[in-house]
Amino acid sequence: MEFKDLLKKKPTELQKILSEARGELYDLELKVSVNQMRNVRALRKSKRQIAPIQTAIKQLTHAASTEVEKQ
Repeated sequence: MEFKDLLKKKPTELQKILSEARGELYDLELKVSVNQMRNVRALRKSKRQIAPIQTAIKQLTHAASTEVEKQ
């Protein structure tokens, strides 16, 4: 998903997407740890999908708090 698309979503939607992505990462970590999966690059890819979601959440919450302070 593009970063621009993430910024258009609400923080609650982003939290849901983030929890799903973290669940997927957890499953991948388990599979790698018990040698069911050899593709450790999938872990890196999963982490790189999580990072922009977290950044978008921070930007949206920061923007909301700045608007409240201005009023």
